[in-house]
Amino acid sequence: MSRKLHALGALLERQGAEHEGFTELAGLGIVLSELSERLEGMSVDLDEHLAAPILTQEKTKQYQQPARSRTGDITAPGGKR
Repeated sequence: MSRKLHALGALLERQGAEHEGFTELAGLGIVLSELSERLEGMSVDLDEHLAAPILTQEKTKQYQQPARSRTGDITAPGGKR
C-alpha cells in the first residue's frame, strides 16, 4: 500500500511540476510520498509490537477453556460438575 502511495505521490509531483499552475498538485505529491515513507516505517514497528500480545492471548485462551470429563461433560475447575 505504501509503495502505491509513494508512486502516486511521485507521479503527482512530476505532473504538477511539468504544468504551470499546478503547484498544489506537486505539493500533494510530495506529501503523499512522505506519508508513504512514514507508513512503511510504521508497519514494521507495528508488526513487531503487535505480534507478541496476539501470541500471548492465543496461548492464554488455550489454558482458559473448561476441562472435560471422560464422558465429555464440561467440568468446573477441580473436577466438580
